[in-house]
Amino acid sequence: MRTPSSVIVLPLILAVPFGLAIRDSLKGSDPASEEERAKREHGELEVREHDQQIAAERDQYERAKQVEQERGVQLASLIGKEPVSLGSAFGSPQLGVATTIEVDHAVDQLLLDHQGVTGLDGKLVSYTFSIDGEQCPALRAQLATAWGHGDSVVGADDLVVWVDPANHWRAAIRRADLVCVVDFTRTVEDSAWVEGAFPKVLGKTLPQAEKLLGPLTNPEIPLWYLAGSPAGHDATTLEAQLESGKLTGTSASAAMSEEDAAAIVKLVTKRLGKPPAHDAPAEWSWDDGKVSITYYAPILHLFHQL
Repeated sequence: MRTPSSVIVLPLILAVPFGLAIRDSLKGSDPASEEERAKREHGELEVREHDQQIAAERDQYERAKQVEQERGVQLASLIGKEPVSLGSAFGSPQLGVATTIEVDHAVDQLLLDHQGVTGLDGKLVSYTFSIDGEQCPALRAQLATAWGHGDSVVGADDLVVWVDPANHWRAAIRRADLVCVVDFTRTVEDSAWVEGAFPKVLGKTLPQAEKLLGPLTNPEIPLWYLAGSPAGHDATTLEAQLESGKLTGTSASAAMSEEDAAAIVKLVTKRLGKPPAHDAPAEWSWDDGKVSITYYAPILHLFHQL
């Protein structure tokens, strides 16, 4: 008996999709395989990205660590091994002898500002540099390691000083707004400071005053720089008032401790031979106001007028 063609054809037709499915499954192109492959590729991509992120973070950490180490070396070069001495970044100047200071180029980029001012003898009376305030804790730590912890100044918050009494120099570090300021300043005892605050220039012309005090740092401003007080920061400034071409008054200003300010008031009282006529917590005056002192920590002003 002959088999009908439909009986043969129908199984063949039904077998084709199954055959194709088996072929696709063997080739890995069926939907289930493609989904599994997509998941596997996605997982491999996540692993690669994670490894890349870890490597990038490791590189960033190593770079930051290297920068921190280099910055530490730069900060250390700002201060000398001996107390109240400049570091190798400034060459080998002798404070009190040098007239100028050269700064190493690599460290110059670390400094926000640096300048020196000369005293009446033409030598540096003060040298100051500043760095970013965020570096202040690290520099303080460097100073403490090299010179000891220093002394905090009463009446001057965030001011620490180191004193070299043998050579009459002090170094001070303080935070001023967003910067960290370090200064090296020549000092004198309180009695010598008072003597310098009463120069014999009143009634004289500016050229005559320059013969006594030395040439002006800035010809347009009648201002001289003097040694600072034992505890404070920066040099003393002596500014003159002029009327009709003659000096009618002077103002000596300096940052100092409450202890030094009290000593200055006592010394001026002794010098003038009389107690102050006006004695307020922060203001004193003698001779009908011709001599007066104000002290708003840590700045003291001593005024002397004709």
